[in-house]
Amino acid sequence: HRILFDESDDFDYLQRTANQCSEQERMSAKAESSVVMLKKLRLLNRMHEEDPYREYEAIITKVKNFGVYFEIVDLLLEGFIHISELGEDYFVYEEEKMRLRGTRHGSFYAPSDRLTVMLKEVDFVLQETKWYPVATVHSDLQPIAKKKKK
Repeated sequence: HRILFDESDDFDYLQRTANQCSEQERMSAKAESSVVMLKKLRLLNRMHEEDPYREYEAIITKVKNFGVYFEIVDLLLEGFIHISELGEDYFVYEEEKMRLRGTRHGSFYAPSDRLTVMLKEVDFVLQETKWYPVATVHSDLQPIAKKKKK
């Protein structure tokens, strides 16, 4: 208020104080996010101990050339499955459609697809989970045609 009425013009002090407050707020938000994640992982681990074969419904949120990101619907928890864990098919990343498509069976993984997964393990130190797919999404697409050798 003083700076408004020209009683003090120590702008540098106010800037340092504002920067310190902003930094403390960022650290607080990061700590809160970490605690929420840890609570979710503890709940997930307890659920896994009670029923190790429990299946979770998920929605694919992102597809990359190396795997699939998804969100567990009940827990709002993000997970990841590496491309090598997606099954026995050979998957090709179609960047223009943002999806992985199997060359042998024609199955595909695309954002917004539903996926059923099972938990492998929970890593509390890294705050990560490992999953594997139970139900895969199959499409009506035909396998990618192999080029004929001349």
